[in-house]
Amino acid sequence: MFALPALGLGLWFPGRVARAVLGLIAAAVAVLVAAGPALFDRSYPTGLEDHAIYQVGCASLTLGAGALVLAVCALSGAFAQRRRSAGALWLAAAIALIGIDTTTWHCVITGLDHTLPSHLGAGVLMLLAAGLVGAALHRRQRQTD
Repeated sequence: MFALPALGLGLWFPGRVARAVLGLIAAAVAVLVAAGPALFDRSYPTGLEDHAIYQVGCASLTLGAGALVLAVCALSGAFAQRRRSAGALWLAAAIALIGIDTTTWHCVITGLDHTLPSHLGAGVLMLLAAGLVGAALHRRQRQTD
C-alpha cells in the first residue's frame, strides 16, 4: 500500500514492467482484502447480510474513508506533484485501497454477497471518483504554472 503513494508522489521511479506488475498486484490485493474473509471464514453466514442497511453502511464507510484521504491529498497539493497526470491515478488507487481496508477491518459480515458489492464495489467507485478529482486538480494546477 505504501508503493502506490510513493509512485504517485514521485518518490519512486520503477520501470514500466514493474509499474504494470504493481498495478496487477494492487488489483489482486483489493479483491483479496474484500473477498478474503469470506473465503477463509467457516462461520459464515452471519445472518446480517440480508439487510440492505448493512450494504449501504459499508459502502458509505468505504466512500467516507476514501473521501477523507482524498481531501488530504487535494488540500496538500499531492495531485500536482508530478508533471504527468499518471501520478494522480496511483494516488487514486491508494485512496481506494485505504477505503476498502478500513471497511473490511470494521465489518463483521464476511459473505461475498455483502463484501463484493459494498466493500469492493464502493472501492471501485472511490477509485473512479479519486481518479477524476485527481486528474482535474492536476490539470488545473499545471495550467496555472
